[in-house]
Amino acid sequence: MAASQRETPLRGTAGRPPTLYAAVLFAACFALALLLYFPTLGNSWAYDDIDYINQAGDLFAGEQGLWATLFRPQGEHIVAGFRLALLLSLRLFGIAALPFRLAVLTAHAASGLFLGLVARRYARSWIAAAAAAILYVGACGLSSMWIWFPSGSSVPFAMALLTGAAAAVAYRDRLGARCARLVASVAVVAAVLTESTLAPVAALPMMIDEYERRQGAARRWSVGAFSVFCLVAAAAASLLASTLYTSTFGPRVTVSLRHGAPRAVFLLLSAPFRLFFPGVSVLASEPGGRTAVLASLLGIALAAPASALLLWRRGMPRLVVVAALSALGPLGWVALVGLGRFRTSYWELYEADRYYFPLLIPLALLAGAVAASLAQRLVVWPRRTRAALAVLLLIALGAQLALHRRAMLRRIPFDVYAAHERRFAHLARLADRLEGAARALPPGAPPLRFPDGDFFFSDVHNGRISARVLLHVLSDGAGGRLRLGAAEVGPRDERLLDPLLAAWAREIREPLPYLSIENGRLADAHVVRLADFRAGPQKGTVVSGFYAWEGTSRWMGRRGELRLTLTSPSLIFLLAAPIEELRKADPRLAAIRVQVIAVDEGSGWAAPLGTLTVDRSDLQLHRLDATPFLSRLGNGRIVHLVLASDRTWRPSEALPGSGDTRELSVMVFAAGCEQRLE
Repeated sequence: MAASQRETPLRGTAGRPPTLYAAVLFAACFALALLLYFPTLGNSWAYDDIDYINQAGDLFAGEQGLWATLFRPQGEHIVAGFRLALLLSLRLFGIAALPFRLAVLTAHAASGLFLGLVARRYARSWIAAAAAAILYVGACGLSSMWIWFPSGSSVPFAMALLTGAAAAVAYRDRLGARCARLVASVAVVAAVLTESTLAPVAALPMMIDEYERRQGAARRWSVGAFSVFCLVAAAAASLLASTLYTSTFGPRVTVSLRHGAPRAVFLLLSAPFRLFFPGVSVLASEPGGRTAVLASLLGIALAAPASALLLWRRGMPRLVVVAALSALGPLGWVALVGLGRFRTSYWELYEADRYYFPLLIPLALLAGAVAASLAQRLVVWPRRTRAALAVLLLIALGAQLALHRRAMLRRIPFDVYAAHERRFAHLARLADRLEGAARALPPGAPPLRFPDGDFFFSDVHNGRISARVLLHVLSDGAGGRLRLGAAEVGPRDERLLDPLLAAWAREIREPLPYLSIENGRLADAHVVRLADFRAGPQKGTVVSGFYAWEGTSRWMGRRGELRLTLTSPSLIFLLAAPIEELRKADPRLAAIRVQVIAVDEGSGWAAPLGTLTVDRSDLQLHRLDATPFLSRLGNGRIVHLVLASDRTWRPSEALPGSGDTRELSVMVFAAGCEQRLE
């Protein structure tokens, strides 16, 4: 090993990052993050945020315990730290998303600072620190979704903890080895509980600690207690996530080594190209092997010059060694992504804007090493040449930041966030009206109670925002005079709430009738979950393909179409057909089969749900699972439920004495979400 690699850990003033420089570096990181992500700060909540907020409403309403809420799996993730941060934000700032988004930017800037300090420690250069920090914070076109997508902020929060742990063990000479490891241990535990899938990245502080130990008197093949702790913490977090996922959702996550390993290698090799050319797609029309090969070759071609620059000298710089060691955790993350997303095409992985994020750690440290190496070589160049090169580098940096920012902004669905913001604004107006009505109650009157239910909006993720959010997040409770009731409220509350809800509907320009209290329950006239022809003609649900109402049912032709709001995964169908009579006319007839397809009204996307088989003459109840639709678009969407029969018949030809010449298939008594079937 070269003498330069055997340097003892930095001591004294040389090993202590000047506080002023560190403060300036953090300020620069935060300013850069603010510059890049400023257009996103006005966004509200959307997508999975709504699920988290509804669950927070359950907690605030006393319907769910704190620990059950914090450790509720979100898919294969355990994000207890993120949930805690969101709960604090909702409690302190209500539904406003800006404070939370600023906290995410602060965490992201802190990670840049910590990596910059690590680069400073091993390159002995503040230029290296600045380069590492700028790349980490500035590469928003490589991977930015976790920053502007609030539900993904578990990743930057956890990364701030892990990079902070790495900085602590890197500066163990200042903090003291025991104190540094204690701080790092707490940070590692908090990180894996904030985002369990980042458990492999716990190797970051572990590897730096092992590197520091080997610079001292540690034996080459020994493993320190801190490393054992990190391994145990990562394994425990993974086991906890797997156990909670299985107990909550049932089957385990499916993985494939055969198909997943090539995808992991692809993500690794294509990262340099994505870094230097953000927003440039690769063979979108051929998302298979050719995309993987081309993107990988482009990434290798771009990585080669930087590698040559670092290795064109005697001995390898210490920061390059540390960068290589720091890559172990991100490689583990990429491997998990490949194994878990083995059904995802290479092009979709490349465009996803989230799977590259942990690779920013080794890339940032390598950027610091490159900057330090260039600085050493340029010091002997003429001043004018250095100045000209500095200008060119600044221009190149500015161009790269502009490209990254443009690529990021093109991926953000601002319209979706705006739609959610409008709905929260609508509910805030309702909260104001409710608070005003509650404060106007006579002294000593019981509190005004609002029924516990859901507001269904087709433009909101999963279609609903609960009344618990309205009463416990958007409202201050009017000093205890406004409260969430049970599913049913009393006649007095119904009498007070009905005109208030009608006035609110007019204010937000919703067509009447809209929300009302019926028999004490919150009712939405716009939401029809079940076409129940036993209760009436249900004209508003029939799009096409059905004949006139016959008192308790409607006959369907070859193809019928109903317009409903899908709010449950369980669909029911009450169908009938005179199968026995039809078999007399056609002995080959075994059954009438009806295929069911759910078509989203807004996007036109269709999901086949299954086939109904009518093989008896009596009334038959059928059930189908709507998960194929809900798993992609969620609850609360307005759908066209298409029923397509494989055969039709005419009563005049099949039923003795009938003169009916209509072309019929099955008689439909009810169709839609099971929860409304009485």
